[in-house]
Amino acid sequence: MPALDNKAIMSQLLARYPWRVTVKFLRVALPFLAVLILLPLLVFSVRARNQVQAVQQLKPSASRPAAEARLVSGLAALPASDLPAKAHPKLESSLVQLVEAFEREGALEAASLAKGTGIELRGDSIRAIIEVEPGRVEDAARVAKQLGGVFEGSTDNLVQVMMPVSSLEELASREEVRYVRQPIRFLPLAVGSEGVGVSGVPSWRSAGLTGAGVKVAVVDFGFTGYGSLLGTELPSQVVARSFRSDGRMELPEEGDQGRHGTGCAEIVYDMAPGAQLYLITFDTEVELAKAVDWLITEGINIVSFSIGSPPWGLADVSGLLGDVVAKAADAGILWVNAAGNLAMQHWSGPWSEATVDGWLDFAPGSPLNGLFAAAGDTMIVSLRWDDPFDGSCNDYDLFILDPVLLLYGVSLYSSENPQDCSTPPR
Repeated sequence: MPALDNKAIMSQLLARYPWRVTVKFLRVALPFLAVLILLPLLVFSVRARNQVQAVQQLKPSASRPAAEARLVSGLAALPASDLPAKAHPKLESSLVQLVEAFEREGALEAASLAKGTGIELRGDSIRAIIEVEPGRVEDAARVAKQLGGVFEGSTDNLVQVMMPVSSLEELASREEVRYVRQPIRFLPLAVGSEGVGVSGVPSWRSAGLTGAGVKVAVVDFGFTGYGSLLGTELPSQVVARSFRSDGRMELPEEGDQGRHGTGCAEIVYDMAPGAQLYLITFDTEVELAKAVDWLITEGINIVSFSIGSPPWGLADVSGLLGDVVAKAADAGILWVNAAGNLAMQHWSGPWSEATVDGWLDFAPGSPLNGLFAAAGDTMIVSLRWDDPFDGSCNDYDLFILDPVLLLYGVSLYSSENPQDCSTPPR
């Protein structure tokens, strides 16, 4: 396999494939290994390493097409030096790579990597979530401030900060800190429908049932343009409150995502025109938790949450987001969540590595799964597995590979958060 050590050749290859890919690792346990593909030539591959380093060895298959055989050969030939190394065990691997880019080439290189991996870089800082040891929230917040961070909020054992990239590794090394990662990435979930008619709402209205006396909160990213709809497509009066760190209710620059909440609120108003409507914005899991605390004090009856989070999910109502929903439910709130929007965009199956030792086969003889994307597209690839939530001894890694670069033994993007038999999967 030829070595690719010429930066000029690398630049040309990358210029030909300006993919904009977001990779996010998943820690929620589900039966079987599952990969979620949200947007559709890249290939991705999953590697598992137990505590003994796996030997990567190509196993022959006469029926494999020649083109794929060359790619599989490239996968088998990826030397350890060309794969992103396991680094700080308490710092998310994407942030480790960002720190390395910043230290190696400076702010421009870090900005380029951030754009390619979906990290929101503001100047020389990013928004980070600090998972802290029990009872150490105030200590962790103080340490973050000492290292140049800006405290934005906290809930339970989580602290949200804007943190200089140069301070991330030192922050993760502190004893108060269990883990440092990016905020959960939430996605709007919507499908066009005629739900009001097919659900029989007109009949309920004719019977005088309009939702009067019921408090309904629509929780979303933003409600762009909602003010101009008051008294027409929305009630003349609503309760609007932002829990975002920037305090915003409207996100006109976000396009459909910024208007998503507005559309959801219109549907709620169509369904229950007599209900008291609350419009609530958030952006991170910390802000969502704080919003739920406030909604409980307001005596909200129903929460409409047309939002998903593939890397974390609520499938088994466990983990951080499950705890937030459970808290609302325990307070008597009916939590209505969008579901099924991405049902047909999964691969799942038991682990098999019959082709290349240590790499998952998505099909017999194929440890690669191809995806098509155009320049400028955003793609999220997530990984779930069914090992014990706090004790996986299988160390899973997720890779995004460009077919051309793979032939030169080079990976494109990866998520290599460690699982070491004692920490939660990430």
